Amino acid sequence: MRWFVVGIVVALQVDAHADPAEDAALVHLDRGVTAFNAKDFHTAHREFTAAHELVPDKANPYRWLAL
Repeated sequence: MRWFVVGIVVALQVDAHADPAEDAALVHLDRGVTAFNAKDFHTAHREFTAAHELVPDKANPYRWLAL
């Protein structure tokens, strides 16, 4: 039973980070938020646009672009 549970947990962790585009978009989003907070709006816009292009179906990069 224990191995069954461990197998499920490992499978869920692998599936949770299976999309490299989402991981890359999160990096761009983090860079954009950092730039936005530093009032470097040109860099922030570039990073949010890159994140939005990687995951156009996600709302968070689009929301940051709106700010």
